[in-house]
Amino acid sequence: MKKTAILNLTDLFNIKPSEWKLVLNIRAGSEGEKYADKWNSGRLGLGDVGFSYWSHSSEKGNGRRNFNVGDKVLGFMRIGTDRYLLITVGRVTEVPDHAGPCGYEPLHEFDAYLGRLIIITKKGNAFARYVFRLDRYLATHTVEVAEILRAEMRPIEFTDYENVHLTFPVLKQILESEKYADYRKMLASVKGVYCLTDRLTGKLYIGSAYGADGVAQRWRCYLDTWTGGNVKLVELYNRETEAYFDANFTFTLLEFFDKKTAETKILERENYWKEALDTRNHGYNDN
Repeated sequence: MKKTAILNLTDLFNIKPSEWKLVLNIRAGSEGEKYADKWNSGRLGLGDVGFSYWSHSSEKGNGRRNFNVGDKVLGFMRIGTDRYLLITVGRVTEVPDHAGPCGYEPLHEFDAYLGRLIIITKKGNAFARYVFRLDRYLATHTVEVAEILRAEMRPIEFTDYENVHLTFPVLKQILESEKYADYRKMLASVKGVYCLTDRLTGKLYIGSAYGADGVAQRWRCYLDTWTGGNVKLVELYNRETEAYFDANFTFTLLEFFDKKTAETKILERENYWKEALDTRNHGYNDN
């Protein structure tokens, strides 16, 4: 069988490597959170790419400058072993004297590849080296095109109702972003019993959804109010504010029902889960 030829980045993009910087982002600082984890939790998107244009090699700004005005930048984020997702392409317009993001202008001719192009390259794990002159990098490394996704890589895809388990930031994306319209439609097409989990304390809250737009309608209330109007959650909110809910709460669909299911049936199942998990005594349910 004939071996398939490797497609390199410069085969895909007709560019002059000496004019470009390659940025291979891994985490936010030497001890910070991985960008892929922020992406998967919904706290990072294609509009949040300033870290790809960080001005200096040191977080405090006393290291070497990463960029000069006029540099063209291919910014990637590591999503797996030696695999990186393209998240920004731009031209540097301003470089500050202190550590911080450079000013840049997007190069829109590459927009179709953002969030879709995945490359393979063996950079290694060293945090300190993440910005490279592309021509020098290609002299010692290969940058292979692994795949081009049909659509932007998303933090989560709807598979079935048995696997609906969402963080607060991801739920916000699903209920507000047009790219998740299909997922939102699925949540709106069923009634259900659900569980909110406080991952910091382990406490649970059991609720039910039986309105005209089903689970989507009820969960929308949490985005609008953070608490859904529930007494113990309101008390928690008054102590901890929005950031606590955003960082710690997840939404899990326990049971789902056809839209024709009677409200009494759903309330019966809600009460079953409250008793089974003892959420009145050891969780956030108050009735």
